[in-house]
Amino acid sequence: MNQNGWLDIQIRRDLNCQKYLNLQPPYLLQDNSDDKEKQFERLRHQFAIDMKKREDLGLQDEPVYWKEIIGKKRLKDILKDDLLHNRKRKMHFFGPPGNGKKMMARALATEGGLLFLALSPEMIESDNPARNIRIAFEQANKLASSVLFIDRIDDLIGDGTSDRAKMIMNEIETQMNKVDTTMIVTSSLSDPLPEQFMQNFNVHAQFALPSMTEIDKMAQNTESFSYSDLIKTTETLYDVEKSEITVVNF
Repeated sequence: MNQNGWLDIQIRRDLNCQKYLNLQPPYLLQDNSDDKEKQFERLRHQFAIDMKKREDLGLQDEPVYWKEIIGKKRLKDILKDDLLHNRKRKMHFFGPPGNGKKMMARALATEGGLLFLALSPEMIESDNPARNIRIAFEQANKLASSVLFIDRIDDLIGDGTSDRAKMIMNEIETQMNKVDTTMIVTSSLSDPLPEQFMQNFNVHAQFALPSMTEIDKMAQNTESFSYSDLIKTTETLYDVEKSEITVVNF
């Protein structure tokens, strides 16, 4: 392979130029340039600028695919149908941390070729929450094809009774009515969320831990299993649908 071809491949490999990072594409060398090394450095510089933009927007780093998520078949079917019909929902994923809520949202973005804009409570609460929320929705609107993800909404609004919580909920509701984009919020649901505010979301999907009965049964049935047997059994158990989903106006 000649040097020019190697440089083109190196650009794609080193800079991780994924389709969904579409900020300043493509990072390709021009054949009419004599100084390939200088052009290579220029592209690296441009990529660094774009990476900073991507970081500021909270865009995802790595793709996630449906096949990487075990179980949750019904929810995945709903999301696949949404992508097929370009349906933009407002969704609420709830359950204990570490059970795949954000991973599912990222898979929706990856499989749909959408940008993933993630907001944490810390990002929203810093400085001016209402302005931060407004900017996030404006960015989602400019990018058009995107998934706006707000993590741990329960940390932001609690039971909805404080003045700060009311301000955040009002701003989110205002922006939801202005911007037509897919939106996903998550919560641990350890405490009830404000009912009126949560009526803005038409899909509520639970990401639950296995029950103690299921854990005990698995322990009894796998007492003499090898590591390989345990891996196969775990994959089978998790393939059974665990999520409880409520869909409004589906």
